[in-house]
Amino acid sequence: GGALMMPGGDYSPESAVSLALRSLRREPVVRSRLARNPRARVIVLNAERSTAKCREGREQFPRIVEDRKQSPLVKSLETPWTICDLEDVVQERADRKQFPVLESCKLRHRSGIYGQPGDDLHFRKNIAVAAGDELMKAVQRTALSWYGDDLKQDSILIILAAGWNADGANFSRLDANGSAWRKAELVALAELCSLNGHPIDVVFAKMEEMVHRSCGEHNWFLHRQVGSIQGIQPPDQKDDVFEACCSRDHDKGHLEGWLTSRKRSLEDETGDEAHKRRLKSRDVDIGFLVEAFGLPRDTAESILDSAGSLSAALELDIFQSGSKPIAAFAQDL
Repeated sequence: GGALMMPGGDYSPESAVSLALRSLRREPVVRSRLARNPRARVIVLNAERSTAKCREGREQFPRIVEDRKQSPLVKSLETPWTICDLEDVVQERADRKQFPVLESCKLRHRSGIYGQPGDDLHFRKNIAVAAGDELMKAVQRTALSWYGDDLKQDSILIILAAGWNADGANFSRLDANGSAWRKAELVALAELCSLNGHPIDVVFAKMEEMVHRSCGEHNWFLHRQVGSIQGIQPPDQKDDVFEACCSRDHDKGHLEGWLTSRKRSLEDETGDEAHKRRLKSRDVDIGFLVEAFGLPRDTAESILDSAGSLSAALELDIFQSGSKPIAAFAQDL
């Protein structure tokens, strides 16, 4: 979809998240691939220079580009290259910036990947499939350079490559329909990024939550402070494994900021009695979610960490009557 959360009208009635949830429910291949509840690894396609029109000196979707700067977490998971950088390789531009993951691209065409008459947003029809394949391959190669063997084992890559269609929507206030789709896009993107490394059922539960919240007025999204949404360390994930996933040839600071801060915080609190009481209380809350809703322990732990408290977790739409319970995801998978 052209947007992560916002429906696209008659042309694209479902958002990318809605399509992902539909695939989980209806596609046997998807359900089979996710049967073992693998860990999800996240990568975000860079929002900058997303069409050839951006070469004219200004971004075609400037608001989306600027919005993402509010989230250090989202920026840390964006590809260091853009779609225009990939097109530079396709066109064999001599002055292109070199990215090894892009230089492996096999597609070559003097006219590039854009230029469909009357359409400056999409790949040209006669090259669209090949260009789309090369784009996904480049994203995958980038993810492999980040996550290494962890991605080759029992994990699945989630590519977040949507959001541009919301560029003209409201951000800081509700529109006449009670929506603020641009803010909803950014919040949902950050929330999904925060679950990098978590079991896939937790990620789908978060998608379900975001869809439910987007169906009513968007006040919840408006009040969410995007900069405060940080990565949540996955349950049972050892620090050395987690840190190894962050040691990659990428811009300085990639994922290191919040990882280092979290480790330092944990070290500072070691032996602190108040911290021990909080851990005990957290364990009781996790046990409640496990017993009351039949959740796997790691799923309950991830949901509690994501929500911030038991009371906040219980307010989620996924726990309300009439909503599909989280346990159903585990049963489906």
